[in-house]
Amino acid sequence: SWYAKIMPLRPIPQTIGSLGSQIYPGQPDLSELHPELRDPARKYRIFREMLDNDPAISRIRSDFAYLLLAGSWTIEGDDQAVELVKAAISAMAPIRLSDVVVDLVQALWWGWSWSEITYQRSGGRWLWKSIERRPQWTMYGWTKNQDGTYDLMQFIQVPDPGQRAGIVRIPAQKSIHLTLGQGTGGPEGDGVLRHVYTPYRDARDIGTSLKIGQRMSLEGVKLLQMPAEIIGADDGSAEALIDRKSTRLNSSHRT
Repeated sequence: SWYAKIMPLRPIPQTIGSLGSQIYPGQPDLSELHPELRDPARKYRIFREMLDNDPAISRIRSDFAYLLLAGSWTIEGDDQAVELVKAAISAMAPIRLSDVVVDLVQALWWGWSWSEITYQRSGGRWLWKSIERRPQWTMYGWTKNQDGTYDLMQFIQVPDPGQRAGIVRIPAQKSIHLTLGQGTGGPEGDGVLRHVYTPYRDARDIGTSLKIGQRMSLEGVKLLQMPAEIIGADDGSAEALIDRKSTRLNSSHRT
């Protein structure tokens, strides 16, 4: 016999499918081609070394920031909004807007940048106190919210007075999170440093090999001088003469 069973209606899902980019705090990126870049902490140490110690990359970064700041910046909107923004910017002293812009464009190199907005009450209004950069190398991981945004999990290495070191969660609602790059890079985007890592690594390794060779060349090797009495001598006599005639080189005897 046939019978019908009444089933309760399921709620219509707001999204269909699953996310393609899963970011887990502190976990290695197994999709990364280079093993040394899979660990997030090690990757950020390498990227920071590239920015700080490679002259070519540092020069390009500085030139790009100076070129960006050479233009003029205007605030557009109705009079009330413009006045409010100007008041908020002036209340951030001694932090300048140009410093905030330079911090934000770090996303070009890392793929992402994060700045936290702090507030202060002035004249009956809540205004910006500062827009503080949260460096990429202090990032521990990400926490995904229901609205699709991400909160930054930051590791506090040098806490403020009265604050203990540890992991803090910075909500996206009071932050400026900028990502650059193509594709679904998730909250970390797609930065320039990743694309120039291979030539940087090869140049670094070649430089290290040259330094090792230069240092080893100064260690000293035996210099054999073949006097006339060795030629034609028997094996035993020639070996004894070679031992007496050989000397060790120092830095002034390089050939």
